[in-house]
Amino acid sequence: MNDFNIDFFISHFDEPNMNFNVTEFHNINIFNKPELLIDFYFQNQKVLNLSTSLKYKIYIGDTWTYFFIDFVNASAQLGFQTLDQFLCEQLFLKYDLTPSKMQDAQSKIGMEKMSEMFSKIKTIKIPIELIPSDLYEQYNSQKN
Repeated sequence: MNDFNIDFFISHFDEPNMNFNVTEFHNINIFNKPELLIDFYFQNQKVLNLSTSLKYKIYIGDTWTYFFIDFVNASAQLGFQTLDQFLCEQLFLKYDLTPSKMQDAQSKIGMEKMSEMFSKIKTIKIPIELIPSDLYEQYNSQKN
């Protein structure tokens, strides 16, 4: 294995030369046993290749609401959008569907209404046909 080489990215991907030492920004560890990594991948291939997100949208005329879960970044969003007014409000959640501390919509929606919405998020029922089949199969196999 080779250490990170910035010249490779400059010459092959047209990245600009920023004249900085990448090791100041990243901790690079060299893995000396790639066979262990390969074995781990093959032992867990089914789980590692599962769908990484789930999105549920409901349309009402020119408006829609969506619920999005990002399994890779361990986050979720509940969003409200309109086509004609370009209105877009989002509530941000942690992986366990509890509210994130960062809420841009607080000034527009208000704390009381946001709290009410957050309290009802866990009651959202996503139709089975919208759940990626690989995730649903994995869920069923773990449940049994």
